Amino acid sequence: MIGNRFSMRGGFRALGAAVLALLVALSATVLTNPTPSEATPNPIELQASQKIAERTGSIYSSGQHQAAIGRDGTSAVVWQEANGGGIYISVREPGRVKWGAPRQLSRFKMSNGKYRVTTAWAPTVAVGGEGTIAVAWQTYSGHFASVRPGGGKSWTEPHKIGTRNIAGVTVGPNGAVTAVGAIWNSANELQSHFRPAGAKTKWKAAKRISPKGVSAHEVQIALSGDGHLALAWTTQEPERKNNLYVSTTNGRSGAWTSAARLATGISSTLYTHAIGTGGRAVVAWLSETGTNGITARALTKAGAEWQAAKTISTTTPNAIRATITGSGTSLLAWHAYGAHAIQTSALSAAESSWSAVSDLVPANAYIEHDFTLAGGPGEDAMLAWTARGSQTLNPEVRVGVRGSSGWSAGHTPISENPATTWWNSNPLAVLGPNGEASVYWIRNHNKTESMNYTSQVLVRSTPVPAMTLLSAARVKGTPRVGSALTCPARWSHAATRKTTWHIGSKVVGRSASYTPKAANRGKKIRCTVVATNPQGTATSTSAWSKSIAKGVKLKVTKRPSITGTKKAGSTVRVSLGKWTPKATSYTVRWKMNGKAVGGNRGTAKSLKLKASDSGKKLSVTVTAKRAGHTPGKKTSKTVRISR
Repeated sequence: MIGNRFSMRGGFRALGAAVLALLVALSATVLTNPTPSEATPNPIELQASQKIAERTGSIYSSGQHQAAIGRDGTSAVVWQEANGGGIYISVREPGRVKWGAPRQLSRFKMSNGKYRVTTAWAPTVAVGGEGTIAVAWQTYSGHFASVRPGGGKSWTEPHKIGTRNIAGVTVGPNGAVTAVGAIWNSANELQSHFRPAGAKTKWKAAKRISPKGVSAHEVQIALSGDGHLALAWTTQEPERKNNLYVSTTNGRSGAWTSAARLATGISSTLYTHAIGTGGRAVVAWLSETGTNGITARALTKAGAEWQAAKTISTTTPNAIRATITGSGTSLLAWHAYGAHAIQTSALSAAESSWSAVSDLVPANAYIEHDFTLAGGPGEDAMLAWTARGSQTLNPEVRVGVRGSSGWSAGHTPISENPATTWWNSNPLAVLGPNGEASVYWIRNHNKTESMNYTSQVLVRSTPVPAMTLLSAARVKGTPRVGSALTCPARWSHAATRKTTWHIGSKVVGRSASYTPKAANRGKKIRCTVVATNPQGTATSTSAWSKSIAKGVKLKVTKRPSITGTKKAGSTVRVSLGKWTPKATSYTVRWKMNGKAVGGNRGTAKSLKLKASDSGKKLSVTVTAKRAGHTPGKKTSKTVRISR
């Protein structure tokens, strides 16, 4: 969920094996706050941390990083570098362990072909089920979005989505992208831009989302695992009260629901929302009146009516987070004011009442205000926060995980931070659709007690999971001579794919595509794809295709013509024209006044004109041939032979 600094991507499945392992490991620990020397090296089976990026000379801006995981295993993290460094992204391709080199996105191509880097902030990122990545960010000259279509490595040029104080993006399962921005039109109005699925599609015209003429403030964006996006904002109309609105889209079509006014008189800066698969949603806020506690409303599915507001807690929070698990359970977590505890409540898909409030992290545990909450498949969820082992130590990153039996009992540092000179902050929990878990954070080191910082983006993840078949192998395309066939078998987390093509027992090709030859005509073909990742291999074989048919008929792209002087006694020649597919042989037939010229003279590529041909009309018909294809035939324009 972007508004609460986590992103939840991909379709949800049953409880992931990776998160189950985390629950087992954590359930064996005691609820303590050990010093780094007391902590087990890898208490929740996360792999060793990876340094995604490092910068010396300035720190990364606080909280300016986001991450997402797609159904195919594509992972992406974006962040802002301070002092005009712009927005960067690193991608971990499916099935890989290592992250790719950082790439700068907030740059614009100038007329001389060079790029200009701009100061940028507030990046958001989303990953679609087939690997499409979309990123949005803000600059002083407007807000922009860029897309890397699924299966590719190239990014589109930045597209302007607004000029005001919000930029967000989501990707549908099919690769369609919805970007959200704002413009000033006598008020701060929210609008969306839609880019249909495909590598070369164009952005559609903007559509207004918020009510016309009413300024939107405190805008938040939340994403679901299946491409739904929920946009929440406050207004001060009518009566100068803070009113809370929500609108949603399914991420596939670019259409939005009408803005729903869910609350009035809220604390404008302290609310949260989340959206899950199928459009299930939850919104929670701190009221400015009454108990000053937490109130929430839930939506059971897209198109349904929002449930009535319910009081969740009478405790005043410093911060609230929300998520929805794959099974539809809505979770709220908040930092209780003054108690330094993180409390939680849940609303399962089958219930109408929220659970009793419980302490997820106990009071007086030296908790920082900085925490994130992420939902995953089944009942999976993860909480990441920073806390001090004691008042004298720098913050460490800790995690708690949730499964079908509830939250784990133990919370142990994972930030591998034995040196007190490192400062950990901004933990970001992300759960993938197969139960894979990642925790990102920012680590700063001040060696000189001045502004000479070393800043890093770090991540710890569960091991790459076993592959899951997303679509079985099949022969795609029309089996005929000269027409390329592909074999689009797909797995989640597949690092490599190798394709072989078989006709009978013979292997005829070993590339991603195969073009049948003339000798293959009348035979059937099938393909096998073998995928690998660190957990092993997986194989999918297609059914046999229909018999390979004759190739397409040759078509003329440039008409044959007669060249030379059209005069008795001269020799004319035929220009054979151009054909697709390319012809490999030709036959020629000359005609005088519509009748075939006899003998070898009538089939040669040149023709000696006789005196008796004077005044007659001459044409030539060319038949283009290619093995395995239906021949093409075309006649030139008719010319008259002069004396």
